Amino acid sequence: MNKYYLVKLSYNGIRYFGWQKQKQFPSVHQAFEDALKKALPQETEFHTIGASRTDARVHALGQVVRVNLTDLNLEPAELKKILNQNLPFDIRAENVIRTHSYFKVIAFAKDKEYLYLFQNKAETRPWMFPYTVNFEEELNFNLMAEAAKLFVGEYDFKNYCYRAEHVSNTIRKVYECELIEQYQMDLDGIQIKSHALRIRGAGFLKQMVRIIMGTLVQVGNGTVTIDQVRQSLEFPQNRQKLGFIAPPHGLFLHFIKYPQKYMDLEL
Repeated sequence: MNKYYLVKLSYNGIRYFGWQKQKQFPSVHQAFEDALKKALPQETEFHTIGASRTDARVHALGQVVRVNLTDLNLEPAELKKILNQNLPFDIRAENVIRTHSYFKVIAFAKDKEYLYLFQNKAETRPWMFPYTVNFEEELNFNLMAEAAKLFVGEYDFKNYCYRAEHVSNTIRKVYECELIEQYQMDLDGIQIKSHALRIRGAGFLKQMVRIIMGTLVQVGNGTVTIDQVRQSLEFPQNRQKLGFIAPPHGLFLHFIKYPQKYMDLEL
């Protein structure tokens, strides 16, 4: 009989080429499955699927992974314990709960939030890497904050997607998008003080958050106007790509939320 679990996972993504398994490069998903192989009896079959495909060097505070175990009934606390005994130092299971056979970890996600941490200094200290990105040019933070508000709503985000021509549906809904001038994150005693882009929505396209961040930087340095941002959203058919893809290591998958009816407990 199969048993089903949801694992809330955090990781420092700097050593990995993203979540998705790859043949020649280390991935978070492969490291997670390697830990399961070490932790479980040899005869136990399992299947795992992650809720979000984070890019290379992107971090997560709230990735969610569904785990199916065949003929092995572990208490959630025990599964969490043996995972953390076998996971590498930069990946941790934060919580484990039971779920149901019909739970779809990707399709049922109703709310995702990302944070992009950045600084704007003439020079930055080396220990801020790999958690923030420093943009050295002079930036108008007020203009950037005004432009960030334009992304709230349901739009065709094809101008904010890597290789949008390969995506069948580029319409996404953003619930909140704001720039925070003074943001502080506590990573188990490591105090990160920076600016932050906080964006929350039903789902995101490939590198969408990083392209939005790059666009806001260009608004801040004066190479892109707020009106150009507005037009890129209202008239996506014009294919007006504005921003660059901001570096990955400032990006955090903050959380993923699901309707309570699908779950026994909150993650």
